[in-house]
Amino acid sequence: DTNTLHVDATNNRVGIGTTSPASAAGNALVVHDTSAPRIRLTSNTTGETATDGAEISLLTSAFVVENREASDTIFFNNGAERMRIDASGRVTTPNQPMFTVNGVAAASTTPGNAQVLNFSGVYLNVGGHFNISTDRFVAPVTGHYFFAFSCMTTTQSHTSNIVIRKNGGGRHSSYTQNATYLRHNIAVVEQLAANDYVDIVLEHGGVHAGFDHFSGFLIG
Repeated sequence: DTNTLHVDATNNRVGIGTTSPASAAGNALVVHDTSAPRIRLTSNTTGETATDGAEISLLTSAFVVENREASDTIFFNNGAERMRIDASGRVTTPNQPMFTVNGVAAASTTPGNAQVLNFSGVYLNVGGHFNISTDRFVAPVTGHYFFAFSCMTTTQSHTSNIVIRKNGGGRHSSYTQNATYLRHNIAVVEQLAANDYVDIVLEHGGVHAGFDHFSGFLIG
């Protein structure tokens, strides 16, 4: 039945449901249906009924990947797992860039003598994109990133200002005045290009050793 299975030997293409399989380039297997073309995969484990196994299909113009089993759907790239969706729809991406550092050294400075805060502890550093030697997070890819920072002021100054910088320029700040042992808290979403960096700067005042954390992760 050439309407069900057609071999275009001239162009090295196979059509299912079409006698004219087309491709933008190279060899191709083309599956055609008037509304919902699909390819099903089954095994002895899944069974062979209409509701078993897994499918890729087109739903009108939407591309659909469907696992009909109560099991995980796993995506591999470059020989390793990069994303997993479990049967409840929970998504994990084990290589998603993220970090948490702490152990900031006590610091104090005056206006015009900004200091980059130095961290000594690395709690989490997926991908190794936070450089503990430079106290910078360097973006591995272009995207939107979330950052959060918290620390405590010291008794050395009653005013202090802390800034999250992007590529050495001030972006988001926290200011305290007229009290000691207050907390600086900054949370922000920042758009970064690949190789942009983010660090924390004390512009004036003092910060207490410890009682701190600096975290960030790629949103997408």
